[in-house]
Amino acid sequence: MMNRNKQQGFTLIELIVVIVILGILAVTAAPKFMSFAGDATKGALEGIQGSIRGSMNMANAKAVVNGKEKVAASTAIGGVTMVYGYPDALATGIITGAGIDGAETATKDFIYFLGTKKVTIAQTSEVTPSDPIVVTDLEAVCHLVYTEAADADTKATIVLTNCA
Repeated sequence: MMNRNKQQGFTLIELIVVIVILGILAVTAAPKFMSFAGDATKGALEGIQGSIRGSMNMANAKAVVNGKEKVAASTAIGGVTMVYGYPDALATGIITGAGIDGAETATKDFIYFLGTKKVTIAQTSEVTPSDPIVVTDLEAVCHLVYTEAADADTKATIVLTNCA
């Protein structure tokens, strides 16, 4: 006669062990996948940083050729307003010069904040839009800060901040 009491399926203990193992795998693998978004933001801002650096150096070369590298007042060279031979921190300065497709509102991929002698740029998806957006809203996320030249002996600077 055949034995009809064969075990079929899994026991409760076996199911719990499998769930615990899957939980451990998820906890160790999740941070790796979650950092991809941060890497993408950093990469996009590094691209803008390169664009700004190239534009800044090109504008400075044009200012030197035109003899305007020491001029303190805003001067337009090639459609870009300049201060001390570098693009100023205005939409008509570094934003135009670098060809950044952004806005002062959260309607584009990138948002920029025009501060006093500084431009702060962040990816729109990283900030919660408020009206108006203030620079403190951007301090907690990966962002880029362009600071215009302070005098004839100081270059403009570009700093990537809070990017892991």
